Amino acid sequence: MTSTAPSLRELFVETLAALKARGDLQSDVDPAELGYYLKAMKHMLFDYYIADDQMSFERHAREIRRGLELAMTGHLTRAK
Repeated sequence: MTSTAPSLRELFVETLAALKARGDLQSDVDPAELGYYLKAMKHMLFDYYIADDQMSFERHAREIRRGLELAMTGHLTRAK
């Protein structure tokens, strides 16, 4: 049985492409390339989470949000 749900990378790319289409992605970065690196960062942070018996899921979620914020700095337009 195969899944028809989009992959995490596909979701990132779809979201980034939509942001670019409406002018909210200000850099010239390719959404597919940025999506690749965002997915890689998310999976790396998940590896850190499962390797650390002391890390709470809340901390893991905060680290993902912070990583996305850092990775997206300079790519998104400021809120209007």
